[in-house]
Amino acid sequence: MTSDEELREALWERGLVDAGAEAYHNHHRRKKAITDTSIGERLIQDLAPLLVEKITDRQIEASLSLLEQKGSKLGWQYLLPMIDPEVASIVTLRCFLSRLTRRRVCSERSVLTSLAETYVQEIRFQRWMDSDRRATARWLTWNQQRLSTKGATARSMLKKRLESKISEFLDQPDGRAMLSLGSLLLSIVEDSLGEEMITRSRNPAKRRSFGHDSNLSLSESMLSNIALMEDLAARARPTLRPMLVPPVPWHRDERGRLRGGYLTIPIKLARSDERLRHRFDPSQAVLDAINAIQETPWAINERVLDWLSAHPEVGPEDPQHLIPQQMARDEFQALSDAERAAFLSELDDARNAYTSKLSQLVAFRGKVAIAESLRDRAPFFQPHRFDFRGRLYPINVELTSQGDHWAKGLLKFYHGKPLGADGLRALKIHTANCWGFDKLSIDERVELVDSRIDELRGLRVPGKSSVSLVLSADEPLTFLAAAWELVDALDSPDPAAFVSHIPVAVDGTCNGLQILSLLGHDEVGAMKTNCTSSDRRFDVYMEVADKVAHTIETILQNCDSLDESDEVAAAYAWHETMLDPARARRVVKRAIMTTPYGVTQLGIRDQLINDRHCDDLEIPPRFLKDGRTVRQARRQLARHMTDFIVQARSESVGSATQIMRYLRDCAGRLAKQGYPLSWVTPDGAEISQGYVKLKIQWVRTFDDHSRRRQVPTDSFDPRKSSGASAPNVVHSLDACMLRQVALRLREEGITDFSFIHDSYGVHACHAVRLGEVLRQVAVELFEGDWLRDAFHEPLTRLCASAQLPQPPPQGTLQVESELPKAAYFFS
Repeated sequence: MTSDEELREALWERGLVDAGAEAYHNHHRRKKAITDTSIGERLIQDLAPLLVEKITDRQIEASLSLLEQKGSKLGWQYLLPMIDPEVASIVTLRCFLSRLTRRRVCSERSVLTSLAETYVQEIRFQRWMDSDRRATARWLTWNQQRLSTKGATARSMLKKRLESKISEFLDQPDGRAMLSLGSLLLSIVEDSLGEEMITRSRNPAKRRSFGHDSNLSLSESMLSNIALMEDLAARARPTLRPMLVPPVPWHRDERGRLRGGYLTIPIKLARSDERLRHRFDPSQAVLDAINAIQETPWAINERVLDWLSAHPEVGPEDPQHLIPQQMARDEFQALSDAERAAFLSELDDARNAYTSKLSQLVAFRGKVAIAESLRDRAPFFQPHRFDFRGRLYPINVELTSQGDHWAKGLLKFYHGKPLGADGLRALKIHTANCWGFDKLSIDERVELVDSRIDELRGLRVPGKSSVSLVLSADEPLTFLAAAWELVDALDSPDPAAFVSHIPVAVDGTCNGLQILSLLGHDEVGAMKTNCTSSDRRFDVYMEVADKVAHTIETILQNCDSLDESDEVAAAYAWHETMLDPARARRVVKRAIMTTPYGVTQLGIRDQLINDRHCDDLEIPPRFLKDGRTVRQARRQLARHMTDFIVQARSESVGSATQIMRYLRDCAGRLAKQGYPLSWVTPDGAEISQGYVKLKIQWVRTFDDHSRRRQVPTDSFDPRKSSGASAPNVVHSLDACMLRQVALRLREEGITDFSFIHDSYGVHACHAVRLGEVLRQVAVELFEGDWLRDAFHEPLTRLCASAQLPQPPPQGTLQVESELPKAAYFFS
């Protein structure tokens, strides 16, 4: 890399940081107050302890005055001691900083009023949160030692008087009492923070009132410190984009720390939830693989970008017409309880639909904007990192080779390769796959594309017909890019010499089930996930969908009336959907896809609802009886479909469930003994899942809200560890397979990769070799008994007292002879 290239990249990254900083500051300006930012919360946590001592002293003073029961009691004496000193300091400081960073200069009286109102609001909130233990009862407990000299009657009378007085203040705050409380709180803030943080200036334009005629502001040094902290926070939020030079190779520095990725922006190699104790320690082979993948040079497919600009209607629609409409207050009040519930349910559905459409539009526009910014900057590169299972992800966001069809269609390999002898056929198969014909046999895909080549040539002519053809595809933009290259190659003088730039991808079949079936050498599971030499292409999703449809037909044929039972009514509601093979397959697909990852029946129900499969169903009247809402009815329909899917799934999934049960049992027993589930992948990545129990802490805020904070403990969570074990192990193995394929291809001089977990993309001319390497690597991974030899034995040595179950025995699948002949293993 030359010094000029380094300078260009450094300036580019500085621009990304500046863009992120600008976005942060714009967000801050919209919100106005420092307390609305994470850096403001950190500032409050740092400064609040300075107030605690003085608040405690004032609370003791007020408590002694109340205990003496002599003379008149000021409002601040009743109110001040009713909050824990630490909470009181945070509430007071948050209010003070919010006021002075929102308006910079505030009248003293407005600050006093705000402080008092905030303090009183916190008392109201705590009473609401803890109604069985009033603030006065807690105060009496805190002062138990001082009250020990008083009789029970005196203590009871004091409690009643305090309760009465506080209720009086809270229901009808007295202006003088509030002003006194505010003055006291302000004096505490000023005494604690000092003149170096707060500036007081006279305000001659205001008449004297209660002796307060000055303005308050934060000092210049305080504002400078806040500005510096905000700037530091903003600089830590770069807008991550591709790099203009190859990423820094991931490596261990002299102190053993992993470094790589951007030149100037620090990034961690493995992303993980900071609250958990996951561990990912890569071997050198693992680092070599990520470096090979992130060194792929990319360019914008300008032809696709220009087509998008000419046909904006193909993008997600602007959902402004879907903005939910609220009902007038008096109209809403006139509704019955059932009508209100129904309206709120429909309103929530409308909000979800609008939010979903809006997020799709924003993401689409973001991808197009990034593509425009990179149009003339090729080649560019995508720095990568891992999750704790070893899966690779681009660090840059939005426009990535792992994105949706919009993102993948806008990208192409920077270096082109002639199609050669095998590339044209691979390009035809890829076009058919993106079009939506990937369920056909390979020969049928090629024949279909050949028979409709004139239709594909029509994509060159702008207009409604070309737009309609593109939108009819399963992956519209990747289909457009593939079809254009295919047509150009066929119309060139020598298709074999045509230089292709797009990634040609092959995908696995329900990859989680594939891996579990190969681990267990399960002949049935392997056959249904296309891991055998069978000439037939199996579709486990369609198989389950057909069985669900058959179950529904059987229910309807055997019933006398549609109102006979809830199951019959649900079967009738789902009947039309399941008669359509494409829709039926979509309904069951996610449930089957997530089966190897431990999805529960409740999870399947929520998937059906969240994926909006229930939205267009005709709801049976019996599901709307007794005031049940549309949402509740859809949940009931989803629950019945879940039952249908689970029944059909049990007949189609082989020994995968036995391996999942074994992994769950191991993880749960280890967690109970205080150990995480740990293993080493075949390429040397050391992985440990650390799902610890989280303790709930409530952070009370001054604006009548309670925020929940989860704090990690030192104990492992058996339930979470069990539930996550199967997906984590499976993901680590598919990631290992991907890394080994990348290294094997690089050894052969193939260096352009577009890999997504269970999808492998290379130049069309390398597609055949990719298929061969994929099968070779899979044989090496799964021909032995990895569960018993490399997974189970180390665990038993780690914790013999856990009494781990034995791995399930393997089946009779001959991996080394079947996989190399499995035409549809990845196709």
